[in-house]
Amino acid sequence: MTSFFQKVGALVFICLSATALAQSPKADDMSVRSPSSARAHALVIGNASYTKIPPLANPVNDASAISATLRSMGFAVTQVTNANRARMIQSLAQFAQAAQGSDLSLLFWSGHGTNAGGEPHLIPLDFEAEDAEQARKQGISLPWI
Repeated sequence: MTSFFQKVGALVFICLSATALAQSPKADDMSVRSPSSARAHALVIGNASYTKIPPLANPVNDASAISATLRSMGFAVTQVTNANRARMIQSLAQFAQAAQGSDLSLLFWSGHGTNAGGEPHLIPLDFEAEDAEQARKQGISLPWI
């Protein structure tokens, strides 16, 4: 158990993943749209106030800074901080729905993460796994996102 939490506690997992959801440009429409002229959405999550694993100092600050930057670039930003698993799943579901009609979607994560079952997982605030199998069930799989 200690070894697992040492690995999780030592890892600050920052994942920046951008996915263009627009269709490929047509041959007669090769214009490039900046985020300010496109429908761009971002979900920014910063988890810091963990109680069962070591808390982190900067994720909420990271989330605030990247949210401000993305807004200045024209993104519609949803910022979520110190979220438990249910809140993260709810935010991701809302983000997926909003992203369906967008030209650009971006997910920013700052908080603990781990590798469980061969996949990277984001760690919610209410995480209390004692082994890799529990971590796989309690974390949120990045490939699933």
